[in-house]
Amino acid sequence: MPELISVGSLRLDGGLLAAFLSVFAGLTALGIWIKSSKSTRGGPWLDLMINASVITVVGWKLAFLLHDPTMLWERPSSILIVRGSFSDLLIGIIAASLYLVWALRRKRLSWLKFFDALPFAILPGFIVWNAITAFPYRMVYMVLFVVLYIVLLRSQEAGAPGTGDAMRMFLIGIGFGGLTVSLFAVYPQGTWPELILGLTMLQWCLIGLAVLGALWRKQGG
Repeated sequence: MPELISVGSLRLDGGLLAAFLSVFAGLTALGIWIKSSKSTRGGPWLDLMINASVITVVGWKLAFLLHDPTMLWERPSSILIVRGSFSDLLIGIIAASLYLVWALRRKRLSWLKFFDALPFAILPGFIVWNAITAFPYRMVYMVLFVVLYIVLLRSQEAGAPGTGDAMRMFLIGIGFGGLTVSLFAVYPQGTWPELILGLTMLQWCLIGLAVLGALWRKQGG
């Protein structure tokens, strides 16, 4: 997807549009998953994820105003054009995480059930994101996410939130699977990631997820 999309005189941020499409796909898939078995998967998980997604995207999109608030009245069109940096995205994620902690504690909801519902929103979103951004360089990751998503959907253990199985399988699959496919991933021409002790930052993060998944304990396990 191009960085900037022009529709007549209107210019849209291609990256932000891709993010919206990915979030929409993830939330839609989560809603379908919940409705397919309300008796065991019921809960306000979709509402929580919608609110968290909005907070994250707003933070990513508007946090740049914290650095330069004058752009709001000097260049109001920047709200549509300017995309936040990685640090702005982190601000959005932190704000969304704080909201989720507050909401789960306030409503006395099961943390384990929430974590088990997360992969069924995250994976479809990842699939769409990797399919429409930096094509075809992220196709190998998209294939991994599709396979992992199908495995989770077909798993009886992962289909019953509250056991910890879905999140454990998600972390291990993303971690070990992502680390494996990253060895064969092709980077856009002229770009090469910075290495830290022989591995990229993404590969170190994937190792962290794999370790977390290996240490993740089932309920009562």
